[in-house]
Amino acid sequence: MKQSVFNEELLGYIKEGQKEKERFEDLSKDIQNISPQDSFPHFYIWSQAGLGKSHTVKETFKKAGIKNFTLINGGLTMNGFINEIAVLARSLKKNEHHYVYLEDCTGLLNKEEDVNIMKNVLRDEKCISYHKNPSKILNDATAKQRDALRYYMSDDNGIKIPTHQMIFIFTSNRKLPTQDDLKRNRPIDNDLYAIRSRVNPVDFYMKPTTMWGYITNIILNSTLLPKSIPLSVREEASLFLWENWDYMNSRSIREVERMLEKYTKYPKDYRTKWFNEFVKN
Repeated sequence: MKQSVFNEELLGYIKEGQKEKERFEDLSKDIQNISPQDSFPHFYIWSQAGLGKSHTVKETFKKAGIKNFTLINGGLTMNGFINEIAVLARSLKKNEHHYVYLEDCTGLLNKEEDVNIMKNVLRDEKCISYHKNPSKILNDATAKQRDALRYYMSDDNGIKIPTHQMIFIFTSNRKLPTQDDLKRNRPIDNDLYAIRSRVNPVDFYMKPTTMWGYITNIILNSTLLPKSIPLSVREEASLFLWENWDYMNSRSIREVERMLEKYTKYPKDYRTKWFNEFVKN
């Protein structure tokens, strides 16, 4: 039996990382089994950067064969978000439910007025209610979006778009505040706590050692990496990440994938490339 290149301490961190990986896998099952009729059908997934939240959600849809989902970049303004949702709502058939995945949603939750719109989307009326300068939204919209917006425009020129057939999945590097965080008396915390109370909040905080173990689990077992990369090189990359943790330009799954790509291109001097390109000078 081959002896592990990882000592007992590191094997312990890898086990901790495996537990967090299993939590992500359990989350995938929860997402698959949710229904718009549930009291809390929406998810807000937070973790430190670099742990593959986006990959996890997309893989969930792929493995479950879920085709009725729309990816929206959270970098959109609220006007852009409303335009996208109007077209989607217009296209849905009766009794059809649809997943809306907002990747890196931080940009949509920076302003109080935007948070208030999102609160109504997730609970209460389950719709987008917008009465502030709808002409600005129309001007920014494409022809298809304008047609959808006009369909949902009321007599007073407000816009009301139903979202009751939609399940929203948010991912973010910003954690929603807990009840204890409200003691800081920051107005934005109160607004964002209202979002937390309307979703299934899933927080993945990992201390550095567990985070390293989590990344190592992915790298050692990933089927997405080229088969030409030997296990020994994957192990070497994981150890390199551990030994240089405090000095790495980035500590993430993607960064190690980039390192392994250097191996495929420079198999003789890849370690030099690792030091020159991935470690802070």
